Amino acid sequence: MKHQIIYKNKDRYSSFPLLKQLDDRILIGFFTAPVPDHMGLFKWNVLVSFDEGITWGFAGIHDYEDWDWPANSPRERSDMFTCSLGKSKIATGSYGFKARQISTSTSSASGPLTDKSQITKSTSLFHRWSPDNWQETIYQRFYEVPGIDIIVTFPRFFQDKSGDFSHPHDLILIPAYALISEYENFSRCFVWRSEDRGKTFRLWNMFPGEIDGNEMAFIKTEKGILVHIRSDNHPYLMESWSYDYGLTWSYPTHVYSETVGNIIGGPPHLLRLKDNRILCSYGYRRQPMGIRAIISEDEGETWQAPIILRDDAGYASSLHKEKWLWSKFRFNRPNPAMDCGYPVSIQLEDDSILTAYYITCEDRITGIEATKWKV
Repeated sequence: MKHQIIYKNKDRYSSFPLLKQLDDRILIGFFTAPVPDHMGLFKWNVLVSFDEGITWGFAGIHDYEDWDWPANSPRERSDMFTCSLGKSKIATGSYGFKARQISTSTSSASGPLTDKSQITKSTSLFHRWSPDNWQETIYQRFYEVPGIDIIVTFPRFFQDKSGDFSHPHDLILIPAYALISEYENFSRCFVWRSEDRGKTFRLWNMFPGEIDGNEMAFIKTEKGILVHIRSDNHPYLMESWSYDYGLTWSYPTHVYSETVGNIIGGPPHLLRLKDNRILCSYGYRRQPMGIRAIISEDEGETWQAPIILRDDAGYASSLHKEKWLWSKFRFNRPNPAMDCGYPVSIQLEDDSILTAYYITCEDRITGIEATKWKV
């Protein structure tokens, strides 16, 4: 097991990496900011490696100051941003969903103004939003979702190209979660679902009722689609199953290991390994904090004991003294010592696994690091 610093700067807070494995290179994207930034307000960086992650070089820096489109929250603005890098493309947030508040005026006899959420998406997977295309065009569709303040997508999408379902599908599932109110600590799990390779989407409420969950990851198994789910209101990683291509989902239960019991951690990332096992990597925000992974050899039915990749986190960034960001946007401020996690994994040509994540160690610099390891 070998750890590697990909990007670390004492004057920058770096977080939330994404990995993209292409034919001839690996791309990694992440945020950097002069203050602790969980909303994607500042700069998005892309690094590239042509040697299986041994060395990395800068491929581009994107500044949001030139992209001042309407959005309900900074996170929303982050999620709708995508970019292209030459012939190699990387989605830096989601497929381009965004929402804005609209007011529908009614007569005094009918009642007061009614606020609704309006969500628009790009039908092009790598279309870049700009103020010029905010109005409805061939690239956009509009949705109205009552009773929801904000919908946030999470870049752990599922796309089935195998065609081995019982009937043909070009299925895409994009995990999302809805904040019922920006000022309440409760969210619900949604999925954007497409059967025509992204030409059209429908938004599905996965668990009607009081199921609290947010960031999710999907994977196809022999019997259906498995999703792992994080919740902010309890520490356990949850799972649910769909046997009808993401139309309905089983009631969430805890991810369980016979060795240690219920798995604590999140958010998850799911990866099918070359030997057909399933890997789930996740952050662990209890002492000793760090990065962990679990493996299933039976299509997600049971999980082995956690593998500890890192256990040296649990420190607050030295930049946490800057509090203006949180007070300005009135978001709940997390415990600054919990700044680690959001891993994403790929498998390399030599069958080793590269897991990238953000972490704050004893030096109190929040940076992007990776671990190369084998199972």
